[in-house]
Amino acid sequence: MGTGLFVADLAEAGRAPAVYLDVTATHAEERARSTAESFASRHPPSRASDPLREQLVPLATDAVEELAALRIAVRRGDTAAVRDAERGLRAAADGLGSVRGGTT
Repeated sequence: MGTGLFVADLAEAGRAPAVYLDVTATHAEERARSTAESFASRHPPSRASDPLREQLVPLATDAVEELAALRIAVRRGDTAAVRDAERGLRAAADGLGSVRGGTT
């Protein structure tokens, strides 16, 4: 998500070529989607880990959706939508950062 936030900052400030922003946002989304799908497909090692998985899967999905929104906004050159996606990414990052748990 850090890459997405970086792209949003650059896009809002007009400090990078559109092609760079598009490629970077697309790559960030693809990596996040792959990570989220991989995590979601894994079975927790124990029942004690189920609550952690139940927290993380929706948060990871939200992060992927916000990165997709950023990619679309960048391609359209829509600065307002970039700002919206950036807010969503910050919320997703905060949510993921607040997750605490362990596995047994």
